[in-house]
Amino acid sequence: MKMKYIYKVALLLPALVGLSACNEEMELSGAKQGGLNLSSLGVEVSNIEKVVNSRAVTDVSAYKVDVYRVGEVSPVESYVYGSMPGIVTLAPGDYYVNVRSHEIQKAEWDRPYFEGTSEQFTIAADKITEVGAVKCTFSSLKVSVYFGEKLRAKMGNDVSVTVVANDEGKLTYTPDDSRAGYFATIEGSTTLVATFTGTVNGHFENFSRTYTDVAAGQHRKITFEVGAEVPVPDAPSGSINPGDGIKVDISYVDEDLNAEVDPGNEEVIDPGETPGKLPDLPGEGDDPIVTPPGPDNPEEPAFDFAGSTLEDGKTYMNTDFDEAKPAKVIINCPEGIAKADVIIDSDFLTAEELEGVGLAKTFDLCDPKDLRDGLEGLGFPCGENIVNKSTAEVNVTDFMPLLGAGAGSTSKFTFTITDNKGNVKVTTFTIKVA
Repeated sequence: MKMKYIYKVALLLPALVGLSACNEEMELSGAKQGGLNLSSLGVEVSNIEKVVNSRAVTDVSAYKVDVYRVGEVSPVESYVYGSMPGIVTLAPGDYYVNVRSHEIQKAEWDRPYFEGTSEQFTIAADKITEVGAVKCTFSSLKVSVYFGEKLRAKMGNDVSVTVVANDEGKLTYTPDDSRAGYFATIEGSTTLVATFTGTVNGHFENFSRTYTDVAAGQHRKITFEVGAEVPVPDAPSGSINPGDGIKVDISYVDEDLNAEVDPGNEEVIDPGETPGKLPDLPGEGDDPIVTPPGPDNPEEPAFDFAGSTLEDGKTYMNTDFDEAKPAKVIINCPEGIAKADVIIDSDFLTAEELEGVGLAKTFDLCDPKDLRDGLEGLGFPCGENIVNKSTAEVNVTDFMPLLGAGAGSTSKFTFTITDNKGNVKVTTFTIKVA
């Protein structure tokens, strides 16, 4: 059932009566003004129990209230809801009121963001205008990460999941942390990347999955789990492609928290029932569950990074980097490249440093936006030079001198490629500077 919490301060009737009785014409500084009765402003917070499972955060006294004149980008008046004046004077014109829970951050723990805007209204000279109720809905992206029981029994104490959204918002989840993350959503940025790192039954895992079409008002639940029996250390992993390591199932539930849906619980998703689940690991003596790409399995394209000099999972020192030159990642994608997301995780190449050379911490080569000049200046294919291509070469040789100045630094590069059928492949490499 939809729950609503409505807050209104009492109308200041004496003030209204006094104003209407004592002064038929509101005139300040020689110009006729109109009045806006802020005491009539109610704040309605919708579906809050689906976001935080608690009614303890329904106090809206600290909400921000901004009064905007239509067509202007800056508010003409700003208040805190709990300490607003009763009536304010405004020049005649068309206005609206925006109400928000707080100044939203790119990423924050346990702090959902609510926002709402009133209907447009007109301020007329000598008259007082009522506002009415403003409905505030959940307007950030909620992300929960769950670690399955079978995975917990096999994983080491170094396991974590890093989630990056809106190009800059970043939070790291650990198995012992039950908090939910909340991310600002940015127009044109609809991608979320979850990167799993850590030891599982003696095998070090490091891989990413990309989710698209994320938006404000959603709850993305990501569950990591292993299937069947996990191989013992140093035994064959059971993966389809040798060297890929243990496969961890990932799934998500996409909920529109502002829609009329029943609230759900936040239990671990059953890996046997979730859509998009990766196949279980084969147990001892079992046949492989998925047939490798080839003539007998034409539905699975031969999608790989064969020919790359920068090998998946390998660390290169600047002192012996010549072995990888020319430094390049080769993308072989028969179905055509739809997305080519790149994450630069470096303790030396900060966001400011990257901005100086026309780059960012995260970007999509297929949709470079305002980074195109920087990418092309470094020789990276982008836009029409990579999108829908069946083969692409990302040559990063000219990028490596940027790392040389960072003595003692470590920089990890993650390429997450999605083809036009939704298949995803990830490759990573690391550069360490002595």
